[in-house]
Amino acid sequence: MNQSDMFKGLNREEWKEALAEQNEYLKNKYKYEIKTNDMEVEKMNQQAQEAKEFTDFMANGLKNGLRPDDERIQSVLKRHILYLNDNVASVDTKSFVNTAKFMVDDDFHRNMLESQQIGLAYYLYTAATIYASK
Repeated sequence: MNQSDMFKGLNREEWKEALAEQNEYLKNKYKYEIKTNDMEVEKMNQQAQEAKEFTDFMANGLKNGLRPDDERIQSVLKRHILYLNDNVASVDTKSFVNTAKFMVDDDFHRNMLESQQIGLAYYLYTAATIYASK
C-alpha cells in the first residue's frame, strides 16, 4: 500500500475534535478562531493529505541529510506553494517565509513540527528562505 492510500480522511466531528486543541490555543493566544461549523470536509481532507505528504518529504529530507538548498527540497517546496495557491489561498514566497517563521516562533506550532522530526521547523524555515531568495 502506498502512503497516499493510508490517509482516509476525517469526518466533520473528527475534524472538530482534531482541531480542538489548536483552536483553543489560537483563541487564547491570538484571539483567532478556526471556524468549524462550515467545514468542507472533503476539501480539508485533500489539503491535509497534501500537507502530510509535504511535511513527510521535508522530514525525510532532514533525516537523510539533504541540504535545505537541495534541488529536491526546493522542487517540493515550489510544488507545495503552487498547490496552496491553487487550492487553499494566495501565497507568495514572502508570505510562505513568514508562515515558516511563525512555525519557528510559536511554541505550539513549532512543537507540532518538531514532534514529527527534531529540527523540522527550522529546516522548513531555512528551505523557504532559500527558495524566496532565488
